Amino acid sequence: TYIRKAFVTMSPKRNDPDIHKTHEQYLQTPVGLATISTCDRGIHWIKMAPLSSETETNDTGKSVESKINNSGIIGKQTVEWLEEYFQIKPKSKEILTNPAKYPPICWSGLSKSDFGTQLLKTALEKVKYGKTVSYSELAALAGNPGASRAAGTALKNNPVWIIIPCHRIIKSDGTSELASEDHSWATNWISQPQPTEPTQCPGFRGR
Repeated sequence: TYIRKAFVTMSPKRNDPDIHKTHEQYLQTPVGLATISTCDRGIHWIKMAPLSSETETNDTGKSVESKINNSGIIGKQTVEWLEEYFQIKPKSKEILTNPAKYPPICWSGLSKSDFGTQLLKTALEKVKYGKTVSYSELAALAGNPGASRAAGTALKNNPVWIIIPCHRIIKSDGTSELASEDHSWATNWISQPQPTEPTQCPGFRGR
């Protein structure tokens, strides 16, 4: 069952003096409850809580149940994107494979450093659907080939899980790990053999 709720808070972002009027909404997914925070500029963060025994289900193809629809334009867009991501058979290939179709991200204060922000942007824009890169390759794509450790740190602290694909970044030896420690419990679900394009099977690392 998918549930959407929303309420409004006033929240500053780290390293950002501006106060953002944020909306928070909740979406039940196959891997847990997603909490999504957005402002008028874009997504602040997506956090996941593990499924409990009461909410766990293998049925990811149910239609979406919307409880409250007052989450702002970007909040609504983000929830709809995630709903599509977790469908057994996505309706749209482009919405999942084209970063231009992704919901916008509020980059202001998103990372502790400018290069950290650049690494997150690079992961979003250049690590394509169904593909993986190593931390050193990501650092090179971001313009600093020797900064694999910085890449690991940035992705470990990735606040916009799934949309910024930290789950597609692998170790140099080819083994996979979920970069964000906050979501390590989801590794088994998200680390299945990956497709090269959207298929009827959810849960691939390529997504």
